[in-house]
Amino acid sequence: MKKLILSITALSMLCGCASFDRDYSEPSAQEVFAASDSTATEADIMSSAQNTEAATETGPIGENGIWLERGVYEVKETEEQNPELDYDNRFKGEFYVFFDDNSGEICSAYDGKMISFTCEQRKNSITFHKTNLWERSGMPVGQEFDTVYSLSSDNSFELDEDGNVVFRSYGRFMSSLVKRPDLDPDTFDARNYKEDYVLSEHGWLKSDSYVYKGKKL
Repeated sequence: MKKLILSITALSMLCGCASFDRDYSEPSAQEVFAASDSTATEADIMSSAQNTEAATETGPIGENGIWLERGVYEVKETEEQNPELDYDNRFKGEFYVFFDDNSGEICSAYDGKMISFTCEQRKNSITFHKTNLWERSGMPVGQEFDTVYSLSSDNSFELDEDGNVVFRSYGRFMSSLVKRPDLDPDTFDARNYKEDYVLSEHGWLKSDSYVYKGKKL
């Protein structure tokens, strides 16, 4: 029987907490969801907000509040690429598929569709409503999760220099969504791209781990 284990990306995006990394100690649930003194500095928050506002002033995002439009987005799990590896450790085979500005699916190259979501996008916030976890498992989990990202908050977002939406928790990089203009959301099946990724030795067998090490170079 397939283990009902959510991917690291899906869990981190659902809970609004930072991505797992070898040299990173993740904040506790209390630190993420409750008031805490370990938030990002005021300077960090102001810098993030200013960068995002500057990016949106010159494009349609600033006019209509749509940060993530229809399309396929590959999830970047780690901010920096490790040049010592023979694969790109930033990408672990997960995707956000937006059918329009407010609905879509989260997919894995390993397992296909995992989560359905609806999305509310505004000029200063993005809210994900996620449900129907692991629909292909035969034993779908019916819980619903709401995750809110707001400018100048503990769980925030911004645009990077390439125009990709970056999610942060307490000022730390969590993940970003990289637009893939070569992929069509109507026909996209993440499982067709399994061969693009390097499979971990343990697969799903190890808790708190990715099924893929990274993307082939």
